[in-house]
Amino acid sequence: MTRIMVLLGVLLFIFNCNKTPTQCLKYEREITLTRATEEAEYFYTQYIDKENGEDLILGNPQNSKTLYYHNLNDGSIVKKVVLPCRQAIRGFYCDRNDDIYYCPNHSPELLKYSHQTFQIDTLLNMDIPYLENCIKHNIKLGVGIEFMVAPCSPLIINKPYYYIPNIIHPDYNILEQPPLYIFEEVADSLLIHTEIVHFPDKLHQNGKSLFPYNLGITYTINDKNELIVSHFADHHIYVYNNDKLDTIVLCKSKYVDKLPSFINKNEIHNEQVYVQRSYSENSYVGIYYDKYRNLYYRIAKLKSKFADSHSDQSDFVVIIIDENFKMIGEQIFNHTDYLSVGLIITKEGLLLKKTDNYSGKTRYGLFKINTDE
Repeated sequence: MTRIMVLLGVLLFIFNCNKTPTQCLKYEREITLTRATEEAEYFYTQYIDKENGEDLILGNPQNSKTLYYHNLNDGSIVKKVVLPCRQAIRGFYCDRNDDIYYCPNHSPELLKYSHQTFQIDTLLNMDIPYLENCIKHNIKLGVGIEFMVAPCSPLIINKPYYYIPNIIHPDYNILEQPPLYIFEEVADSLLIHTEIVHFPDKLHQNGKSLFPYNLGITYTINDKNELIVSHFADHHIYVYNNDKLDTIVLCKSKYVDKLPSFINKNEIHNEQVYVQRSYSENSYVGIYYDKYRNLYYRIAKLKSKFADSHSDQSDFVVIIIDENFKMIGEQIFNHTDYLSVGLIITKEGLLLKKTDNYSGKTRYGLFKINTDE
C-alpha cells in the first residue's frame, strides 16, 4: 500500500508540473450600438482606441458609403461620415488621425479621405494602364482583379505596407493567383508585391476544387509586422516574415474532425452544391491578432446540424494561441446566436457579434480571457 501511495504521489507531482493553464473566454456583458433608423445592419466594423482614451467602433451598413462612429461605453452615435464615392464601399480602414482608406464595390481602387482637408485622394487604381505596366514588368496578378475585403479578410494599412485581399477564381489554377496584394509605399507611389502569399500545393488538385473554401484567405498582422495567414481548408497557419514564408504551424481544433474534401470542378457552378457545402463542412474562418494581450484567435466554424433549416444559429470554436503560436485554449460555442465572423478585439476584451434581431441595435457579447489553473 505504501508503494502504491508513493507511486500515486509521484504521478500527481508529474501531472501538476506538466499541467499548463487552460485559457478560455468568460462572458462579461452585452454591448449594444444604437443604429440610425434608416440604415441597415452593420456589415463591416473597426475598433479604434483614441489617444485621449476614447474607445470607438466604426460601423458601415451593407450597401452603403456611410460610416457611423459609436462610443463604446454607451453605444451612442458620435458622428456620421458619408464618404465621397460613387458607389457603396466594400471595406475601410481608419487610422488614428481619422484618415479613412476604403475600397469601393466592383472597383480596383483604393481611396483615401482626409479628415484634415476633407479631400479624397486616389492612392491606387488598377486600371488598364496599370495592368499593362504590370505585364511589362512580368508581375503576375492572376486571372482577374476584384478586391475581396470582408470582416475576416480586412483592408489593413500598416505603413509602408497596404494589404488588400483579392478574390480567387476557382475555375483556374489557384496556385497561380495571389490571394493577397501587398503594396509598398515608396516615394509617391505604391509598389505591388504579388509573389509573397500563395495557396499551399496541397489545396490544389487538377480537375478538382475545394470550392467555396478556395476563394480567398484570412490573415492578420502582429506588432512585429509579421503576416499570419489562415486558409479555410487547412489545419496549419503560415507566418511570413521579411516578405517570405518563415514558419508553418499546426493549429488544429480538437472539435474539427475533418475538413472540406475536393469536388469535381464541373460542380462548382451548381448553387445547390455551394449551399450544401457551406453548411455541411468544417472550416477555419478567421485569424486575429490581439495586440493588448499578445495573443491570436483562430475561428473554426463547425458543420451545421441544421443544414437544411438555414438557422441563424451556429456552432464554432475560438482557438486561443500564444505569442509563440502554441495553442493554449479552445472555447466552443454550441448552437449560439453569436456569429463566427467579425470578431472585434478591444482593450477590455473580445467582442463577438450577435445575429441581427431587427431591433435597430447592433449587439455584441464582451468576453474576457479567463485562465483556469
